[in-house]
Amino acid sequence: FPCPREGCPMMGHYADQFSAKLERVNQKYFLNTAADPPFATWRQKVSIKLSGAKKTRGDINLVFHNTEGHTKEYEIA
Repeated sequence: FPCPREGCPMMGHYADQFSAKLERVNQKYFLNTAADPPFATWRQKVSIKLSGAKKTRGDINLVFHNTEGHTKEYEIA
């Protein structure tokens, strides 16, 4: 997740506080949004390292648990 040394520019409610980061030409911006209100979300990086010589088939499922006991499952492969 590359960002400038000063940090990633915020977009949304406080974007006006980071106007200097918007001066570059042809810059791409991406918003992280969730499906449910208030639509805020965080990016997560997950690394999976498999070892061994045996070939196998299957699915990879990722389950997130929050502090309130809710879970959300994703099939990622």
